[in-house]
Amino acid sequence: MKAKRALSVAARRTVRLLLAGLNTTPTYVVVGMRRSGNHAIINWLATRYTDSVLERDSTYRHLNVSSDGKLLFLNEFNTLGTKNLIWMTCHRWNRLRQASAIIVSFEDTSVSDAIRSSPVRARYVKNVVVVQRSLLNVAASRLQLLRRRAYQGRGISGLNVDRKFCEAWIDHQVQQDGEFVQLSFDSWLTEEGRAEYAKKLGILGGEVAISHQGGGSSFSGTASLPSSDALGSRFVHFDFGPDVTALLSSEQLRPHLTAAEAQFLRGLHHRSFETEIG
Repeated sequence: MKAKRALSVAARRTVRLLLAGLNTTPTYVVVGMRRSGNHAIINWLATRYTDSVLERDSTYRHLNVSSDGKLLFLNEFNTLGTKNLIWMTCHRWNRLRQASAIIVSFEDTSVSDAIRSSPVRARYVKNVVVVQRSLLNVAASRLQLLRRRAYQGRGISGLNVDRKFCEAWIDHQVQQDGEFVQLSFDSWLTEEGRAEYAKKLGILGGEVAISHQGGGSSFSGTASLPSSDALGSRFVHFDFGPDVTALLSSEQLRPHLTAAEAQFLRGLHHRSFETEIG
């Protein structure tokens, strides 16, 4: 077992070094929670390099390529197995080599783990974007998507709201700006915010549109881009239930809540108490 694991680690390291050899290709690493708005931000970055739609590779589901071949997007790199990584790199090497830019996403993992397994060298660390979004909005979005898929008779994984989710979310909030580009989804929704983040990344501001890779909004799908006010207050209209409410109100998370979130959770506890004694 140890020998097999060592071989796996060596193989992934070799492939990462191979990918890192693309040292003239701008590469962006985007780390965020699922449903944090990371796909909208990735779509915004992509429009800097191509006007074409990103299409999922027919064989390798983690690989998305623009129809003009200018942009490659490696989705959820942290869930890409060693075997698939090796085969994908070998079979799609020409596409990797010819791309004008590469975007790599990591979801629901710590920033340090993402950097360790990232297919870019340390000199690209300035292009690491850590997506931050308010806790209750991320939680509401994940649970809403789970609920919507359940009504359709479909299952979906990776959207739990549990302690592991909370730990990864906190990790993203405490990263220091300067070491990475901290990108608040709520601020990015404004024109001024996008201009600021584009300057930090040294790029021209791209267009803002619904990302079909992420399925759009958990609440409104891909029909239209919701307003910043609507996206910023999703949690107010969501029923979290007693177990999730207790988790999100934990002492560990309390320092990271916004004033509106803290007030909302206090209201939920108050209503729950009144129901119990009523």
